[in-house]
Amino acid sequence: MNNKIFNLVAVLNEIFREIDIDFDDHIEVMNSIGFLHLFDDLQDYRQPGKIQYKLSDILLLCFLSIIYEGKTTCLGIYDHILVYKSRYEKYGLIKDGQIPSHDTIRRTLMCIDPVEFEEITIGRIHEFLQELRKCAQGTMYCHQSVDGKEARGSGRSEDTKNPQRNINVLNVYSNSDCLCIHSKPVETKTNEIPVAQEILRMMELKKTVITFDALHTQRETCNIIASKKGIYVAPVKDNQSGLREEILARFKKYEQTPKKKITTLDTEKRNFRFISLPSNYDNCGFTGMKTFVEMVSHIRKKAITMYFISNTKDTELIAEAIERRWEIENNFHKEKDIYLNEDDIHFTNKTSINNIVILNNLALALAKIYGSISTNEMRVAKKEFKAFPVECISKVQLIMKDTEIIKQIKSNLRRKKR
Repeated sequence: MNNKIFNLVAVLNEIFREIDIDFDDHIEVMNSIGFLHLFDDLQDYRQPGKIQYKLSDILLLCFLSIIYEGKTTCLGIYDHILVYKSRYEKYGLIKDGQIPSHDTIRRTLMCIDPVEFEEITIGRIHEFLQELRKCAQGTMYCHQSVDGKEARGSGRSEDTKNPQRNINVLNVYSNSDCLCIHSKPVETKTNEIPVAQEILRMMELKKTVITFDALHTQRETCNIIASKKGIYVAPVKDNQSGLREEILARFKKYEQTPKKKITTLDTEKRNFRFISLPSNYDNCGFTGMKTFVEMVSHIRKKAITMYFISNTKDTELIAEAIERRWEIENNFHKEKDIYLNEDDIHFTNKTSINNIVILNNLALALAKIYGSISTNEMRVAKKEFKAFPVECISKVQLIMKDTEIIKQIKSNLRRKKR
């Protein structure tokens, strides 16, 4: 099976081996860009007369404490700053020996607009990666996954004064860019479906394949994707009985009719069968539905059969999207828990949780980009990033802002275009 989904991080890894950037030659530029300005453009909504610490300084202290030690509580962040006070004084983040209290940290995270915060951090990285991807993507597709992740420390038990269920955060993860491009908490009285639809409506989906859990196999969700020229590959489970029965009946009919063609495709761990639907087929309300898919997975001891629908007839693209649909769970969510200790978030305020999640997304994104730059393997590069985040972030910022380096990267990427 030829790859039809673009993997920018893998390509960048090759590119940086080719161009061999000597960072010692760019020390002055790196210092002028400075990791200290990472959050300078964020609007400060605090009351001017009551401000003691710069907003960008507090956020940087939070960000570095998350990277160094995976601190995701206000008290944990405060304790970290206290222990490494002299380090942060050298960076100019602590002045006159005054450390922001854990209450100041809590109030700060509550007052930041998550939409704006995501835009000036994740949004800028995504824009940078998109520009690079355009140079090399060619006929290949971008793959994005939609999935929720529970902030397991955000709830309060029933025997407390204010009981609360754990807060669920919906994520849209770009497997092609190794970047979580959107994160938004799900309101208690609703579910992931309207949140996903809201996010998808504002996204550019051309040449993009979207995968998700069966919860999101909704007519409206698929219609949004199709209307924006995206491709959906949607799982169909038992609770969607009408559609599932139609798929099973169609496969049975084609098996019994020699003239009806079932296309097959086998990968190392999965077997696929595809039925291309006729142009006059009633799509059951799913815009542009063109293909029924049967997948048999042999990853576990007992084979598992699943069914999917899609609005493309490209069988290789569908199979690859299905193969990679678990990356958000196995890679992104798992890395955030192990690498950044996200399961230990102990905020109850949705805005604070959203902003901490965005900081985690940013840390993981910068670590992945640094992994492309580093001469070491990704697992070692991520340890480097955790041990020396200031130096590593400075290198990533140089890559993102130095026009000559960007020009060289784009030139090499165009040569790989297909």
